Amino acid sequence: MCYRSAVTMANASRRLWILVSLCCALSTGLASADDFSTYDRRLDREFLLPDVLRGRLGGTVMDHLSDGRLLLLQTGLRFDTGLGFDVTESVELRVESSPGSRDFRYLGDLTLPATDPLWFQPGGFLTVAPEQGGIARIAVGNANVSVGIFSTSDLTVPAIEPAAGTPAALSTQWYSSLGLGFVAAGHWVNDHQLAINTGNFVGSQVNLLDASSNPLAPVAPPIVGSIPGASGGVTQDSAGNLLIGIGAGARVGEIRRFDEAAWPAGDLGYLADGALVTTRLSAGWLQTDAEGSLFIGGGDTFDTGSGDDDNFAIHDLSPLARPRRLFDPDNTLFQGEEVDNAYSLVLNAPLRELYVWDNFVGNTRQVFVYVPVPEPASVVGLMAGALGLAAVVRRRGEMAASCPRD
Repeated sequence: MCYRSAVTMANASRRLWILVSLCCALSTGLASADDFSTYDRRLDREFLLPDVLRGRLGGTVMDHLSDGRLLLLQTGLRFDTGLGFDVTESVELRVESSPGSRDFRYLGDLTLPATDPLWFQPGGFLTVAPEQGGIARIAVGNANVSVGIFSTSDLTVPAIEPAAGTPAALSTQWYSSLGLGFVAAGHWVNDHQLAINTGNFVGSQVNLLDASSNPLAPVAPPIVGSIPGASGGVTQDSAGNLLIGIGAGARVGEIRRFDEAAWPAGDLGYLADGALVTTRLSAGWLQTDAEGSLFIGGGDTFDTGSGDDDNFAIHDLSPLARPRRLFDPDNTLFQGEEVDNAYSLVLNAPLRELYVWDNFVGNTRQVFVYVPVPEPASVVGLMAGALGLAAVVRRRGEMAASCPRD
């Protein structure tokens, strides 16, 4: 009888050791909503953006496709001796050949609408909507007055890249009669509705563009108005609340939250109806993750006067309200002083990577990469549980070994 117990104990021990191994794996492979406190830089994943085929690289807007491949829209600049400043020579579209490959294939130049042919570098935004039936809409903002919509069905990786200056084969619908001012940021709230933050340096608003509406008679009702400053970032948190930032002006860097139950009805005032979340730098680039982190691009494009410039931030939106962290990965020197930066950012959820780059005054080709890391307490808790299971296994094994055979 005791021998059979020993066999039973041995089998239980093996099962428990498997569970111990799974707990150890979980300590680095999984995370719950409270497991992430920050993102850490990964030098081994960082990369350079490709150079443009015409002119010199002015700036980049990007987003990821559903499989994690990156889609880039890059501005090529040339110096115009007649005007005395840089003008846009090319707006070049590229797609990554496979997720994480950093092999960017040129698809062609973006064809701009005849009513709005001037592209403001680096552009307002590029954002990919949630898929429906394996296809998703893609929106680009001209940062002038236009929004263009095309489809992921147009994005086939070319075996032979087209010659420089070839128009990209996109079925683009341009909404160039919105009459809303500069288009700064866009965020898909579903597969066909795009929240766009538009305006000027005095005031701005957020409208909800129906991307299935007629481009000549667009449906784009205002949802949040009376923003006391230039248009900035717009995004949603995991609960569906709308987050809106101010890009420049007296309240630069201010970010307010609009309740998920209220903002779809529209007719909200920024100060009257928005709850203050935080105030950072320019708040021109906002993104969130499912764990409650708010990523805030920033830098010295517009001086805040706070003395706390040249960084991007990760702010905690969860009930834990952990302290925000500030990051300044670019220590490039110019004439003996560190370069001021204006960081843009994109979260690639499928690959669990945060991309950060400078679109204006620093090294515009360098992309810094950050990845989520578990809180030390989470790892310690999982490891403590694993050690506890190991102790149980050891004690049961000793009991079985001390029992005489029948």
